[in-house]
Amino acid sequence: MTTTMKKIFNVIVLLLIAISFGSCNSEMDKAEETKGYIQLEMSTIASTNTRADAPSNYDGKTLEVRILDATNKVVKETTWKDGVFANTEFANPIQLTPGSYVVEAHSANWDGSGSGWNAPFYAGATSVTVSAGHLAKAKLKLTQDNVKVDVFWDKSFKDNFKSAKATISVENNEDIASRIFIMNGTEKGAAYFPAGNLEWALSATNNRDIRHDTSNVIKDVKARDYVRITYSVAEAGNTGSVDVYLDESTRTYTVTINVPRESTVSLNAERVTVSEAAAAKVGGSSAVLSGSASGKDLDKTKLFLQYHLKGTEQWTVIDNATLVQANAIKDVTGGVEVTYKVTGLLASTSYEYQLVQEGNPNVTSNVVTFKIDGEALYNGGFELWHYETDKNIAYPTESSSKIYWSSSNPGSGSALASLAKLTDKTTDKVHGGSYAAKLTSKSTLGILAAASLFTGTFVDMNVSTKAAKLDWGVPFTSRPASLHGYMIYEPGPVNIVGSNLPAGAPAEGDNDHCQIYIALMTTHVVVDNSDMSTFPKWDGTDSRVIAYGAKTVNTKQSGWQEFDIPLTYYNTTTKPSYLLIVCSASKYGDYFHGSKSSVLYLDDFELKY
Repeated sequence: MTTTMKKIFNVIVLLLIAISFGSCNSEMDKAEETKGYIQLEMSTIASTNTRADAPSNYDGKTLEVRILDATNKVVKETTWKDGVFANTEFANPIQLTPGSYVVEAHSANWDGSGSGWNAPFYAGATSVTVSAGHLAKAKLKLTQDNVKVDVFWDKSFKDNFKSAKATISVENNEDIASRIFIMNGTEKGAAYFPAGNLEWALSATNNRDIRHDTSNVIKDVKARDYVRITYSVAEAGNTGSVDVYLDESTRTYTVTINVPRESTVSLNAERVTVSEAAAAKVGGSSAVLSGSASGKDLDKTKLFLQYHLKGTEQWTVIDNATLVQANAIKDVTGGVEVTYKVTGLLASTSYEYQLVQEGNPNVTSNVVTFKIDGEALYNGGFELWHYETDKNIAYPTESSSKIYWSSSNPGSGSALASLAKLTDKTTDKVHGGSYAAKLTSKSTLGILAAASLFTGTFVDMNVSTKAAKLDWGVPFTSRPASLHGYMIYEPGPVNIVGSNLPAGAPAEGDNDHCQIYIALMTTHVVVDNSDMSTFPKWDGTDSRVIAYGAKTVNTKQSGWQEFDIPLTYYNTTTKPSYLLIVCSASKYGDYFHGSKSSVLYLDDFELKY
């Protein structure tokens, strides 16, 4: 292959279609005069198309060759590379029944319909008629059937921009993968696309951390065209330009994009005020986004705002018409101020936003990061405990002044010192950190003392009836999706039987049940376990209950079991005011029914958003 042939690549297939008489070849006697023969001879010659190296998993110069009859049926096929047919039959005359045929060839192992790095696709076809007693010749010329794109970064651009990426894609066709060129990134070579309209999009951040975004479309790019895109810097104050030159003789596009290093429009994203949205979707919050714009080239009719999840590419755009309708753009001395509230944001999630003035290129402000925080559980890992010195009652909080978690300990412990730690920290079984919570049900004088753990406070206990009053709930205004944590349950057999039991309560001798449930409420609730009418209804009929979820277990668990209790929201418009979490080693302890040997271990509680 010549030096020129090493730089450029095109294929011409010479098809010498020999229809033989008996005298043409000693192997073609009179018995074969009703047949014709095709002999294929293939070679490469130079053309004006620039060659691109193919990737390791694709070789554009390996060709698939097929002969099709008039019904489009493949009658012969093979592959060809470097002058050699894989099927040796093609090296000799190929016998065919007289008729019309199409000989086609294209790069193997790909149809060229998508995009790729260093992936030129070659294709061609020709028609031929085979008749007895005649010699026919045909030439099949294969040419590049897709478009080559290269991106270059001018030195002036590199000097003024700290980072940049150019995304090349086929306009309005998401099925074809886009290709990204990154300034100072790992060189991937040229990208190849099908013919059509090519779109380029530039995102660049200058040395002052101001981002510029601009895009455009090159219309009607044809197969074999070569598109060279060069990014350079416009003069200060210039709004930038896009210059496109097409050399018709070589079908080479030279596209020069001049991006301004500075702008005469100043946009500033200034502040974010995050608040819970009363009417937002479940788990949602809102944020008021503010900014300002000034400068002699300011056009407030082209201002818009955009935000997205941090780390993602796709922006959500609040267009100018929406901002105007919301009265979000206000004239001030020297420019305008923009203030707009976005809703439906996800809790515990980071976002970014900026102001943009539409143009060519767009003028963009700095990017501001903000986060929607969901409220976390206090002491969800059960690492903090304190003990009242007089009766040594265990409390799952850091001090007596911290009201959050409580338990049945104050009631049982005030009656009997040995029951002061039905719920206590433990190091026997720990999922994370130094401690876990251990809930152990016991009995005294034949009455079940069920171990519990809940958010709220223990009010008091009637010593004679053993009935307890509890103030359920702690202040809370977020909308979590679920309660997540870890548990180990070791149920004992029911050996203390209560009265007036609800349906589903285990019979004597059956395994005890534990339960964990979570609720979001509009108010705190004082319950008396001797009066079931004081308890909320969890089925959605109680207006105080916004959301609820529960988990019940009655089998022995060996080792820590992960759980996730999803909240079912009965009301998605009212803002929660209180959070209730209740855990019990004996689910029916309020009925003094269960086992005096049931143990429940809990650790690493957290709210998921």
